[in-house]
Amino acid sequence: KNTGKPLLAGGVLELEEEADVLIRTGRSGQRLQFRRFDLPTSEAVEKLQGRWLLVEGKLLPAEEWLQTLSIDGVVWKSSRVQNCGILRCRDCNDGFSAVALKGCAIWVGDDACLHLSGGVGHRSLRYCRNS
Repeated sequence: KNTGKPLLAGGVLELEEEADVLIRTGRSGQRLQFRRFDLPTSEAVEKLQGRWLLVEGKLLPAEEWLQTLSIDGVVWKSSRVQNCGILRCRDCNDGFSAVALKGCAIWVGDDACLHLSGGVGHRSLRYCRNS
């Protein structure tokens, strides 16, 4: 039946503009909601590119995946395959970077190291390039 709405893999897509949410209703009737987020500019992530190895900062046992980070464009991967994601824009009224990895500010400092700040305990982690 043609509803006039866009289709995706047999499901229907709708944009709920007031909530800025994209909703996909599958053939089974299950609804999935997707919130819009902004990607950082290429200039904002240019210095973050590459493979990074943790050199300073204490990790909790559940955060062992943070030992290494690889960043390619706006996609990041960790030392564990299941831990990956997309860098996002963040409100930077706190003086930190406008780029976020899992809600934490991420930037390359004057020391040429990658810094990750925020998260549990608002601690800082420092990474050096791993060729």
